[in-house]
Amino acid sequence: MPRWPIKNGYVTSFTGYRWLCLNGKCQHSFHKGIDLGSKTGSNTPIYSIGYGYVSTIWNDTAGALCVNTQHLANNGKYYTAVYCHLSRRANLYVGMKVTPDTLIGYMGATGNVTGVHLHLEVLKLLRLRVSLFSMPPQ
Repeated sequence: MPRWPIKNGYVTSFTGYRWLCLNGKCQHSFHKGIDLGSKTGSNTPIYSIGYGYVSTIWNDTAGALCVNTQHLANNGKYYTAVYCHLSRRANLYVGMKVTPDTLIGYMGATGNVTGVHLHLEVLKLLRLRVSLFSMPPQ
């Protein structure tokens, strides 16, 4: 079972359609992941959601710093975790093994954002699987 990637965090936006306003322009679009916030902001460490390996380190077209990890589920199928808007990443490389204790990076505001947060997607067969998580204690 995947684990929550941050300690003492909370959901600021869920998956689904929403209005997003940036630079005075608003658009109704589908949000493909969940956004997580924390009282410690850009100092908040982000950890791997499970055992696996780093598959991609990239910047999206808006400049968001992102890291993807691949994980093997109990059913024998792989899923991908996408962590975006990092302020900085840990010393990672593609192919590096990760555990739930592996630091991925730090919460940030890179790319098109309205504030510091972690954008997290969990994908399996190119379909969103946010339901893999149990909600963290409040």
